[in-house]
Amino acid sequence: MKERIYGNVLFGADKLVSDWVAERLEYDEFHQNARALGVIREGNIVAGVVYYDFNQSNIFGAIAAVEGSRWADRGTLFRIFEYPFDQLRVNRITCVIAESNTKSMKLCTQMGFRFEARHEGAAHDGGAMISMRMFRDDCRWISNGKVESASTP
Repeated sequence: MKERIYGNVLFGADKLVSDWVAERLEYDEFHQNARALGVIREGNIVAGVVYYDFNQSNIFGAIAAVEGSRWADRGTLFRIFEYPFDQLRVNRITCVIAESNTKSMKLCTQMGFRFEARHEGAAHDGGAMISMRMFRDDCRWISNGKVESASTP
């Protein structure tokens, strides 16, 4: 896919954006088949969402952002959730977050993700990992499985 920017969301730069997210989350890297959307402000990536391990019904998501960047406006959130729910037609998105990462837990909760499970001792710091999920029908950023303003590739 050729790189394109819709609104302020970059599509088609999967390696660039997934490496950017992986660095901020202290991951080695995401699988080469991961898809990533970058949020651009003044020519720079200020946030990124990586979708990986797609299995027709579920996809995992990872999010990173520059602290204080105010990247999550309504149009951006439409595009971020349109990709998995409308284009891939998944039923749910799963995020797994270190319990100690309170900023990410708060962000996911504000976006509409809900607690699903606690995985003791699974985090790099020895603490728990928290699974959060969002079902298509619960996503307030889309309407009836369709983005209210679909202008993505």
